[in-house]
Amino acid sequence: PFFLEIRDVFRRERANGQITCAPYVIADFVANLFGITIIAGCSASLVVGISGMNNMGGFFLNLWLALIVAESFMRFIGAGQPHYILGMAFGAGTFGMFMLCEGYMVRPQDIPDYWIWAYKIAFHTYSFEWFMYNQFKDAMPCGPVILEMYDMANVDPLRDAMILLGFAVLFQFGFFVMLYWLHTGRR
Repeated sequence: PFFLEIRDVFRRERANGQITCAPYVIADFVANLFGITIIAGCSASLVVGISGMNNMGGFFLNLWLALIVAESFMRFIGAGQPHYILGMAFGAGTFGMFMLCEGYMVRPQDIPDYWIWAYKIAFHTYSFEWFMYNQFKDAMPCGPVILEMYDMANVDPLRDAMILLGFAVLFQFGFFVMLYWLHTGRR
């Protein structure tokens, strides 16, 4: 959580009235879009180019949105954690739990009832569904069988994109709330 590195500067500037939370959140988000776009573009071109996967545009957009959500989530954590190591550990643990529950390691129909909530709230679930659907929807003869096995035959990529976008907005709003309430600049 990079915010921890600049937290003291933010608090000081906010206490002096030089910055407010909403413009900072928007500027931080916009400033990070370029780096996220470069990472997604390089990764998508390498993965799709080398492996011959389907739908470069869909792969890039999915990866780009997933990275935006991941960055937004880590900003949210960074604003709420007092220590860098705790923030990194909490973020890594949460991402690991989400990856375990996304439907790859354990199919959605085999996830126990007491863990199904993690499948529903994990943004990895929607990104993984979209990746699987883009790759296997037209792959004959095995593609439809694979999608049925993972219960992903009726995936709507637009719905998954909107869910990822909703997660990004939710985490950015959470980042704003954390900044507003926890980082006032007053002692």
